[in-house]
Amino acid sequence: MPFHFSLETVLRYRKSREHAHELLLQAANQRVANARVEIQKLDDYVAAMERQKQLRLQTGLSSAELQFEGLRRTNFGKRRKVLEAEAVRLDALRRKQVEVLRQARREREVIEGLRTRELQIYRQTAARQEQRSSDDQFLLRRAFLRHS
Repeated sequence: MPFHFSLETVLRYRKSREHAHELLLQAANQRVANARVEIQKLDDYVAAMERQKQLRLQTGLSSAELQFEGLRRTNFGKRRKVLEAEAVRLDALRRKQVEVLRQARREREVIEGLRTRELQIYRQTAARQEQRSSDDQFLLRRAFLRHS
C-alpha cells in the first residue's frame, strides 16, 4: 500500500500560500527599490542643477534667476521629503510582508514536519511487516524441511 498523507491538500495549500507571499515580498522589495531610485535621481538632478548654478554665478546671474533657483531647490526639497516618506512607508509594508512570509513558512514547515514524521512511521511499519513476512517464510521453510 503506497504512502498517503492525510494532510497533503493542506500542505499544497500552505506551499501555494507561501509562494504567493514570496511574490508579494518581491513586489514590495521592487517598490522600495523604485522609491530609492527616484530619490537618487532627484538628488542627482539637484546636484547637477547646483553645479550649473555655480557655473552661472561665475558668469553672472540676475537676482530673479537666483530667486527662481532658490524656489526650485525648495520645491525639490519638498519633493524629496515626500519621496522619502513614501520610501519609509513602503519599507514598513515590506517588513510586514517579511513577517507574513515567515509565518507562512513556519505553517508550511509544521505540516511538512508532520508529513515527514508520518512517512518515517510508514516506512518503519513497512519494514517491520517485510521483516515479519521474511521471518514467517523462513519459519515455514524450516518447518517444511523438518517434516520432509
